[in-house]
Amino acid sequence: MPNVTRVGPESPAHFEASNASRCADNSGDTLGSLAISPQHTDSTAASSSTHGGFHAHSPAPDNLISNRDQFCEKYNLSKEIRELLVRYNIQAADTLLDADHRSLRELGFKLGHIAELNWALTKMLMDQRRLPPHVAADATSEFKPIVYGGTGGAGGSSRTRPGGGGTGHGAQISLSDVSRFSVISGGIGGAGGDLDDSSEEYAAHKARKQSQVKARPPPGRTLSGGTGGAGGPGHQAGGSGGSGEAAQMAAEDVGFFNIIRGGTGGAGGHSDLQGGLGGGGEGSKFEPRLIHSIDDETRRRLPETNLEDLDIDDNLRELLEGEGFRTVGALFELYHSDLPPPRFKRGHPGVLKAALDRFVHQKRGPMRQA
Repeated sequence: MPNVTRVGPESPAHFEASNASRCADNSGDTLGSLAISPQHTDSTAASSSTHGGFHAHSPAPDNLISNRDQFCEKYNLSKEIRELLVRYNIQAADTLLDADHRSLRELGFKLGHIAELNWALTKMLMDQRRLPPHVAADATSEFKPIVYGGTGGAGGSSRTRPGGGGTGHGAQISLSDVSRFSVISGGIGGAGGDLDDSSEEYAAHKARKQSQVKARPPPGRTLSGGTGGAGGPGHQAGGSGGSGEAAQMAAEDVGFFNIIRGGTGGAGGHSDLQGGLGGGGEGSKFEPRLIHSIDDETRRRLPETNLEDLDIDDNLRELLEGEGFRTVGALFELYHSDLPPPRFKRGHPGVLKAALDRFVHQKRGPMRQA
C-alpha cells in the first residue's frame, strides 16, 4: 500500500487554516485514516483530535458521545469490534481519533473493522458538527481549487561559485483528475546563489532583491507542503538545502481547500569556494483513490444497510465478511490498494464500485422524498 503523508502539525505537510480535511494516514496503509493508541484510556476528548488527517478544532458539543458502549450501540458496530475495544480498555470514542491503521492492525483489528470504525467516527463527527463542510470538486462542480507545484530553494552564496537553485516539482495528477482543479501551476525553480562580494554592482543587486515585496497569499483554506531546512555554511562547499515535502491526499478530498501548495526547498549554505545547492520543492500527490466517493449529504442520509443486501456475488461477499465488513457504509471507506492480491482479484475494486454506484442510485429517490 502506498505511503501517505498525514496532514497535521506532526508532519511535513501542514494546514494554514483553522479547519482541515480527512486525508490519508502516513502509516503506509491507506485505510488507516483513523488512529488508536492503546495507552489512551481516559474518557476526556482532546480539544484537537485527528480523524484521517482531519483536525477537529471545534469545541465538543453538549451531546458528545464519550462512552464506548453508547458509541457502539448508536452506530451498530459488530460484536467483534466491541470485544476488541473492551479487550484493550478503549473506553471513549474520541480515543479512536488518535489511532493509526498500523496500530489497530497490530491489536487484531481487521481491515473491515477499521473501515466500520472510520464510517462510524465520521458519522459521529458529522452528527456533532465537528467536521468542516466538504465541497465536491469534480468536472461538474462550480468550485474548483488551485494547485501549485513545489518551489525550489535558493542556491547558497559564495565568493567564487554560487550554488544552483533547487528544482520546483509539479504536482502529480492523473488525467482523470485534472478536471477537479481550476488552475494547475507547475513548479518554480529556486534562484541561483549570490556572488558574495563587496562591489557596487553586487550591492545594488542585493538592494533590489530586498526591496521586492512578496505577494500576499489568496484568502481561503490553504494546504501547504513542508519547508526544507537551510544548508549549513562550509569552508570548501556550503551544505545543500533540505527537500520540502508535499502533502499526499486522495483526489476526492481536494474540495476541502481553496489552494493546495507544494513543498518549499531549503536554501543552500554559504561557502567562500562553492555555495550549496538549493533543496527541491516537491509537488503534491493526489492518491490513493477511493473505490467510491460520496459527499457529506449522501453519507449523512444513506440508510444503514447490511452487506448481505448489496448486489455482489457470494464469493466476494464472503471475502469481505472474512475481513470484518458488516455494512455497506464501510465500503465507502475503502481505497483501491486496500484489496491486494492474491486473495482479492484485480477486478474486485471495479465490481465494488459498480455495486456501490447502483446502491447510491437506488437510495437517492427515497432520500429526496425524506
